[in-house]
Amino acid sequence: LTRRLYAAIEAAAREHPTDHWVQAFRARDVPAGPCLTIEQHLHDGQVVHNHIYEIVEHEPLGRVRRVRYPAVFSEYGELWPRGGHPELRRVTTTDGDARA
Repeated sequence: LTRRLYAAIEAAAREHPTDHWVQAFRARDVPAGPCLTIEQHLHDGQVVHNHIYEIVEHEPLGRVRRVRYPAVFSEYGELWPRGGHPELRRVTTTDGDARA
């Protein structure tokens, strides 16, 4: 049943571009937005305005992006992670490829 439902939704969704569906949902008070790529997300106006990310120097990794807690409290302001970043470690996948 679930697979048939997903297949029906996918078929209907392909009939119109994303903007059509976002507007249709919003017109019916259903919160909706497009799925963004990482690059689109990082350049999204609200993400940039709210200072969600910052670039910091990390030894030995160099420049890394970190994310803050998304809510801002009048008493505390923006909340950023405490302490350093965890070290990245290499992971070997089941197909033998090594990646960070």
